[in-house]
Amino acid sequence: MTDALAPGARARIRRFSTIAGVIGFALIAVLGWDLLLPGWSADPAPVTSDDFYYPWENPDATSATADGDTWRGRGQEYIPLDDLTPGEPLEVVYEDDAPISGLYLSDPGGAPPGDERDPIDFSIYGDGPAYVIPSSSEMELWLRTRSTDPWTVTIRPARLEGHLGTVSGVGPLAFHYTGASTAARVRSTGEYSLSLDIVTDTGVEDGSGTGGSAWTVAWPDTSSAVFAVDTDEETAWSVQFLELPDE
Repeated sequence: MTDALAPGARARIRRFSTIAGVIGFALIAVLGWDLLLPGWSADPAPVTSDDFYYPWENPDATSATADGDTWRGRGQEYIPLDDLTPGEPLEVVYEDDAPISGLYLSDPGGAPPGDERDPIDFSIYGDGPAYVIPSSSEMELWLRTRSTDPWTVTIRPARLEGHLGTVSGVGPLAFHYTGASTAARVRSTGEYSLSLDIVTDTGVEDGSGTGGSAWTVAWPDTSSAVFAVDTDEETAWSVQFLELPDE
């Protein structure tokens, strides 16, 4: 039988076969690599609240990098904490323009949404440092973020002055309360409002009020609480802790 193909046609067929073979080998190599290392990524992309509304919902959550008391991360990475003293407040400091919109504390491993062990919300209402109070010696701090921009967070023991009786001041102040009361009477002078965050190991209570008035605040029955007052530099205020009724 006579070969009807011209020499040029044979050459084109050989080139096509060679190219097709190279492409096929490359596809097999990529598929094989994915099968050998499922989910592998040299540089996993950071996620934000657009990907997972709460950061602990991410099944592939990654931790930030530690440098002493300073942690550096991107997106909704979490911070593992250990050697904690339950009931002792921690100060959490980050830049005002950091893309952080929420702070949550959980036991190691977090918890699925709706679980009774959902991480505790420590997002604050006023300006200044945030405070968290751990309930166990090992916990994870989850950061909810709006972008994948890098962030830096410093976490250290809160060196706050302790108080038991009536506390008064002018302008911003944070203090540590270790008494037995679970209610207080707050008074504020002047025209400016007063922001008051009451932080316990169960989260943050909003005790804010308007200027030139008095109001009562309450918080859960815990052994430790941080009162963070944020107001104008010239606004005087007082917090009078109420005595518990005799049983």
